[in-house]
Amino acid sequence: MPLTRLPLIITLSLCAAPLAGQEKADSSRKDTTAVNLTPIEVVGSIQPSAAPNVISGVPARVTILDGAQVDKYEPRILSDVLAQQAGFSLYDDAGAPYKLNLSSRGFFSSPVVGLPQGLSVFLDGVRQNEPDAAQVNFELLPMQYIRRIELLSGTASLLGRNSLGGSINLVTQRGDGPVGGELELQGGSFGTVNGNGSVSGGSPGGIDYFVGGGFDRADGWRQDTRDHQYNGFLNLGKLTERSGIRLQVFGATSYARTAGSLPATVFDIKPDSNLTPGDYEDLDLVQVAVAGYQQLGLGRGSFRTWFRRSTAQRFNGNQPSDPDALGTSNNRTFGYAADYRWAKPVGASVLSLRGGLDGSVNTSRIELFADSTKFGGPVAQTTLVESPLWDVAAFASGDLTAGRATFS
Repeated sequence: MPLTRLPLIITLSLCAAPLAGQEKADSSRKDTTAVNLTPIEVVGSIQPSAAPNVISGVPARVTILDGAQVDKYEPRILSDVLAQQAGFSLYDDAGAPYKLNLSSRGFFSSPVVGLPQGLSVFLDGVRQNEPDAAQVNFELLPMQYIRRIELLSGTASLLGRNSLGGSINLVTQRGDGPVGGELELQGGSFGTVNGNGSVSGGSPGGIDYFVGGGFDRADGWRQDTRDHQYNGFLNLGKLTERSGIRLQVFGATSYARTAGSLPATVFDIKPDSNLTPGDYEDLDLVQVAVAGYQQLGLGRGSFRTWFRRSTAQRFNGNQPSDPDALGTSNNRTFGYAADYRWAKPVGASVLSLRGGLDGSVNTSRIELFADSTKFGGPVAQTTLVESPLWDVAAFASGDLTAGRATFS
């Protein structure tokens, strides 16, 4: 069902000592190889912030949305921004403001379990698609602390699974310059209230930090729907021309009362109806990532490793004569990536060579229950699945750049 209503938002912002240098070039992205590579429009890449070039260049169109463009939409979730971009469509299947589906060229990125997920989503290069069903829980992503969004359109299969329709990378903010802070509060229709604050800066020794936290709640426009979520975020690191290391810690929790799709006959009469009151989804996420890079000879080596734990509890009311359905999932991921990149001039052209290794180890535990409490009966387990999933990939690539053309 297409999205039919959006809340009216009123925003109040207070900045005490703005984050100086926030729009300056990131020193971690300065090229320290033998040659400075000029931007080439026909070649794009999804680039993690602390370790540039962890993920290889991909021949496809890339759209970059900077911080000002992202802030313009005052986004609560990722779809608030991407719904305005060419090639993306927005759908509301769950009747909850934080459970919207994104579609691009027939491929989905959605929090709804069971949809064919064909868009991969990264946070500073860490995959956010869950290992159990590849869904993306948009309300857990820290949209308040995003510095840049990279959209890769078309097949991005080199970026791994669920990337046939493209890929999205969210690059977060980091501290720079003197200590500064920001506080933002919003309120609007349908019970919408949210706020977030942050403090950031950099020390004389070159250590920078960014700490933030926020909350969000909304009642939604459907009957018996509401959402709330809380999050905390930390970026801490030291980045120089030749080396750098960064620690990121992120946690979020979300609870949503949802409403299912409606028959057209009901929607035409009362579109805010909820035929399954009591449905809910309760989510928790903790993520820790460490990334770094080091100049090695004429090239640069980089690495990234992360641990991610997410849990979910979902309840779905069935027909009055049938037991309700309750499901829980527990996902754990340990991921890693490392590469080495080297470039040199070849006549009037530039040759770039690259090789590396990446992979992940995932465990998923899923339990399904038949909930008969509305009949005065028990909650009986019907399904238990424990599924390990691991992948490892070695890669090598070469790019020869001549003017505005690149041969990969």
